[in-house]
Amino acid sequence: MNEEVLRLYQNLESSRKKHLEEIFQESPKTLLFIEFLASCDKRFKTPKAVNFIYKEELEELPYTTLVNRYYKLRQGLKEWLLAQLKHSSVCFTAEEQELAFLRLLVVKNQFVYALDLLKNLEKKCWESNLFEILPEVLQLIIRCIRSVLKYDDPQRKAYQEKFKLAINLLEILQTMQYKFQYIYSHPNDYQSIISSLRREIKKHKQYHRFTLLYHYIAFSTGVFLPEISTKSRNALSRHINQYEKLSQKHKNTPITYFEPYHREKIEIDLCLRQAMFDHSRLLFKRALKEAQRHQELTQKYSFLHPPRSENRYLNLIYVAICGEGFDFALALLKELELFYEEQELDHSPLRLHMEYMNLYNNAFPTKQCPNPKELEQGMLTYIEHLRKVYKGDESKYLWALAVLMDFHIIHLNIDEAERLLQNKQVKKLHQELGIWETTHLVVDALAGKNRNRLLQQYKLIKTKLEDEQKLALSALLHYKWLTNVTKYYVEYL
Repeated sequence: MNEEVLRLYQNLESSRKKHLEEIFQESPKTLLFIEFLASCDKRFKTPKAVNFIYKEELEELPYTTLVNRYYKLRQGLKEWLLAQLKHSSVCFTAEEQELAFLRLLVVKNQFVYALDLLKNLEKKCWESNLFEILPEVLQLIIRCIRSVLKYDDPQRKAYQEKFKLAINLLEILQTMQYKFQYIYSHPNDYQSIISSLRREIKKHKQYHRFTLLYHYIAFSTGVFLPEISTKSRNALSRHINQYEKLSQKHKNTPITYFEPYHREKIEIDLCLRQAMFDHSRLLFKRALKEAQRHQELTQKYSFLHPPRSENRYLNLIYVAICGEGFDFALALLKELELFYEEQELDHSPLRLHMEYMNLYNNAFPTKQCPNPKELEQGMLTYIEHLRKVYKGDESKYLWALAVLMDFHIIHLNIDEAERLLQNKQVKKLHQELGIWETTHLVVDALAGKNRNRLLQQYKLIKTKLEDEQKLALSALLHYKWLTNVTKYYVEYL
């Protein structure tokens, strides 16, 4: 419960934090507890809190008594903090707060007054397709009608039909939300799910939210599926264009979930997805701009606690590196490092060695690694960890081996680079991409410090890059990297 209370306090709106001293002026121990919480960055153990709050009583009373007092104090503050959530604009929309007030009026039998207000809220729900709260709004209207109108009033039957429709619309919405999540765990079903959604929304064209959500799901999931993002680019473009057109027309309609600042959250999310889409189209600079905009919006709306995850950071870093935004990528890596610390994950920080190494590999020679020996040792530790996890199956951590090989090439550790280049799994991957022979010739030229052969390879690679649309994405990025390496050592060998 300590962590729960800490998080409740940290998420309390700043405007409310300012008045805590006034609110709890009659409870000095609560004020001490609040002071303690304000000083905490991470979770804490009970003894630390007890020693801070009851430091004056430590020698006077049994410690168990003080612990029990702390438990009561903590429970009281927790209940107060939880009660504040109903006033929070971060947790509840204006419509949800209004509904809570109208629910109270109905409970207190103020039916006539509540009925007019409920009908106004109902109108707003239909206009903006707020299907999450519409059934309860109609249910409360029906309760009011039963209490203030005659038995044969036509409004009774009309609202019963509306209530039935609202339940059905909510079910459709929830089914679409379920399918949205389902695609991520069943990517092979993407086409069939999108087709089923398209058939469903045709039956309910008058409800624009379903069409909005359909286009959003099709685009936002498709951009993360390699086969879809490469083979169905035109379809994805149509989806995002239709989404943006409808989104501008219906600015108050939620898309996926009805929650405070739902449009701002969608805007942040779409920046990442648009970046991944532009990246798949080889528009690396444009993808970089979207990734940078994602971070700008994340900082602008930091009070909304935008989603953070390892995958989100890794995708942004990947886009930044490909767009040659190396300083931006480095800043993201530092954020990822802090994220790992906050989550207190044991193994994830090891991955940072690979991510830093991949960054410095791709940034070479513009930005060079300040501590190559230390980074190499960290990378070897990470690879050893992966070897244990995957029981020696190198195909499972092939990417790490390839990154280490590139690192050795850059730093002219030729023997190690050659060893990894001849590794069965690495060689197989490079041959499938059509880049093994070129890489081998570059390594061979570096080994012999043969400037002429290196210059020859540089020219050949530049020729391969002339028609980049024919290259696989991984091959394209590898050739661009080899261009930088060969160009640098042609000048400095």
